[in-house]
Amino acid sequence: MSKMRYILEISKEDFIKFNMHQMEHNRIGRKNILYSRLLLPTISIVVVIVMILLKVERQFIAWTAGTLAVASILWMINILKIMERSVRANVDRAAAKGKKFYAENEEITFNEDGVYDFSDEGSFELPYDQVLNAVFVDDAVYLYIDPMKALIVPYRCLGKDKDRVVNLLKSKIERIGDRDEMEKA
Repeated sequence: MSKMRYILEISKEDFIKFNMHQMEHNRIGRKNILYSRLLLPTISIVVVIVMILLKVERQFIAWTAGTLAVASILWMINILKIMERSVRANVDRAAAKGKKFYAENEEITFNEDGVYDFSDEGSFELPYDQVLNAVFVDDAVYLYIDPMKALIVPYRCLGKDKDRVVNLLKSKIERIGDRDEMEKA
C-alpha cells in the first residue's frame, strides 16, 4: 500500500461538532446534559413550593406554575442547542484572544503502520495500535488519542479516497464504535 497524504482543513464547525459529539457520547457529558435539563424544572418546583409556604394567592401560584412548566419544557427540549451556542461562544472568545483549539491546516498521511500528522504546532506519529477508538460519524472520523482528545478527519478532505481510508482504518484499528465502548474498557 502506498502512502495516502491529505491536507486537513479543520473548520470551527468541525471542532464544534466534535465537542458536541463528545458531550453527547460520553458518561460525563451525558450527566452534564441531564443535570442541565433538570436545572430549570427543579428551580421551578422550588419556587412553587416556596410560594405555597409563603401563602401567596392561589391564582398567582397557578399562573406562575404554568409559566414555569412551559419554560421548563422548552428548556429541556432546547438544551442541546443552548449548549452548542455556549461551545460556539467559547471558541469565538478564544479565537478573539488569539487562541486556537485546533490547527486549521494540517497534513495527514495514512500508511500501513499508522497516521502521521504535520501542522504548524508540530507533528506526531500515531500507530494504529495506539488509537484508543475510531468513531465514524456522518461527516468525519474521530481517531481518539486519549479519552478526551481526538484527531478530527473530515471526509471532505479525503475526496474520492474516503472509502479507501475508512476501510484502512477499520482494518487496522481494533476499537471501532461509540465512545461508550471505550469507557467500558
